Amino acid sequence: MSIAAGMPDWTSLLDSLFVNLVAKQLDTGIDARDEEVDDLVKRLRDIDDPSPLMTARYLRRGIVDSTVGDIEPFLDEVTKTLYRLYDKRGSKTSPLLAALAQMCIPRRSGPKVNTVVTYNFDDLFEIELKKYQVQHKSIYREVGRYSNDDLPVYHVHGFLPRNKNGYDNLGEATFVFSEEGYHEVFLDPYHWSNLVQLSQLRDQTCLMAGLSLTDPNLRRLLEISARKSGSSKHYALMKRMSYEEFAFEQKKKVVSSRKTVVQKFLDSHHAMKEELFSELGLNIIWYENYDELSELVNKVQNQDEL
Repeated sequence: MSIAAGMPDWTSLLDSLFVNLVAKQLDTGIDARDEEVDDLVKRLRDIDDPSPLMTARYLRRGIVDSTVGDIEPFLDEVTKTLYRLYDKRGSKTSPLLAALAQMCIPRRSGPKVNTVVTYNFDDLFEIELKKYQVQHKSIYREVGRYSNDDLPVYHVHGFLPRNKNGYDNLGEATFVFSEEGYHEVFLDPYHWSNLVQLSQLRDQTCLMAGLSLTDPNLRRLLEISARKSGSSKHYALMKRMSYEEFAFEQKKKVVSSRKTVVQKFLDSHHAMKEELFSELGLNIIWYENYDELSELVNKVQNQDEL
């Protein structure tokens, strides 16, 4: 959702933080050019490419320059880099963000959405909710409170708003960006963010948008919920892989099989994914390209046939 609005993806954010860190490390009398720093970062990723969580931990260690203590400098650097890249890409909104915010507008018959759970650090969704005058409360720590008139927006992986005014105790937020933060949440079954997610998965019907659904902790929570409910009551918007995406790379064909064979394989692959996600209590709503997402959300909102 945020990428469509101009936010960097995970890889772009890590790369930019890496470039900043390397430039800082070389600032010892060596006048390294920008292209040299980029070249060093690219080469290190080529030959020593750990998981994104391990990379983030490496970056946190380099930026904070301490094994313990205050990580505020790291959070400030991530926030600064996040919104600098956003501005550089031409900050904007996205039809999907707008459609989801409209879904949250209260109706006379009661709200169609009573809770939002987001894994994003940014505050773009809150900005969109304000456009539609949806009263809401951002919750990013265990003692977060909201009134009956507020739509709770849970930032279960941390919250880095552009403007910190109006938000209290941001330093107490659970920040799942690097490996140690992920371990904290994964290993504590009673962590507030796990309890929030389990409560929604158990008691509500959830629509999941903008998620790859590869996160092991989320899949664990889905499986727990599915075992308890025994039915597939949640929905996930997922992109169906096309023949062109599978068979070509940079306009060069990389699969020698005939198109009919490839298409039959992809049909089987998508059917298998539907079965696998059904085990986690999820029904897949397929889309072909990202432009369809806002239309699909509107259909869900209007209870149209998908």
